[in-house]
This record gives sequence, structure tokens and C-alpha cells, in this order.
Amino acid sequence: MSAKEKSATEYALEYFRSGYNCAESTLLAIAKTMGIACHDIPKMASGFGAGLGRHGEVCGAVCGAVMAIGFLHGRKENPDAASKEKIYAIVKDFVFTFEEEFKCVRCRDITGCDMLTEEGMQKAKDLNVHGGICSEAVAFAAEEACRVLEENEQ
Repeated sequence: MSAKEKSATEYALEYFRSGYNCAESTLLAIAKTMGIACHDIPKMASGFGAGLGRHGEVCGAVCGAVMAIGFLHGRKENPDAASKEKIYAIVKDFVFTFEEEFKCVRCRDITGCDMLTEEGMQKAKDLNVHGGICSEAVAFAAEEACRVLEENEQ
């Protein structure tokens, strides 16, 4: 089965349900869908889960998507102002659409849970945050990142 036989959404949910965190799942799904080969995936995304190691900051799915966007469109040398502006524009488009869907990019605000506390972790479990809102965010981020990447192919 080739990479294009499944959508980014399907890959993202498969990875997420198998135990990869939100950032890893999103980055892996985009990489698989877009044909990105890098032996450091998912390792480079591991610390971004649950909003930077459970700190509830930027959603890990957003981080994974931005890493994939950077992999394909990030600048290769400094100074390269044109590449910098291009990547910022692509990320802006992605983040704007993610914010439209989820009203923010902050994990703690999206989930309503403080993952640094036992109470917050229990709340997340009780509310099935992983199977609900986090799965939705991972699927959406992977699909949306692929959309903006395809729009910006050279």
C-alpha cells in the first residue's frame, strides 16, 4: 500500500491510537503522506507532546505540523530572508486555520486540563481527552498541514 492510499487523517489517527504522542503522530502522518524521509522522525517530536512535555502550551499537533512544514520549506542557510518570509507565511496560514477550528493553539485551553497535575491527568482520562479532542486536533493538524504544503509546492 503506497503512502497516498491513506489520508493524513487516517495515518495521524493510526499513529496516535498506537501510542505515539500528538506531535509525533502529526509529524509521522504528514511525513508518510508527503513522502518525507528522515530517520529522526518521530524522535525530534517526542518532547512536544501535551503542549511541550505536558506544560499545556502550544498544542503538540500544531508543533508536529510546523516541524513538517519547516522540513519542506524551511531555510537551509542564514541569511535567507525570502525563505524565512515564505515559511512564516505558510505557518501563518496553517495556524490561522487551526485557530479557526479549535479557537486557540494552547493545549491547556483546547483540552481544559492541566497535564502537569494528577488532578488534570485524571480529568483528561475521565473526559477521554485523548480519544476525543486530542484525536480531533491530531487529525485536523495533519490534514491541514498537508493542504498548506500542497498549496505551496514549488
